[in-house]
Amino acid sequence: MNGSITKDKIVNENITNDIEKKLSSILDVAKELIGTRTLFISRTGNHMFSVLKVLNQNGSTIEDGTTLTLEHSV
Repeated sequence: MNGSITKDKIVNENITNDIEKKLSSILDVAKELIGTRTLFISRTGNHMFSVLKVLNQNGSTIEDGTTLTLEHSV
């Protein structure tokens, strides 16, 4: 069934949307507390640096989904 919507796909999309909303909420609170133009949430693992979510108001050019090796992230 190519192109069909499965229960797993719906569950995964709901989880992804929930995580996106939570990350955005965290960044909104941090912006109020810190008051900077660019904030982001990232993670490191397997020698990689990955940007999960960015709140950018004419600050840095960093974007959601940016992934770099740890050596190139500093």
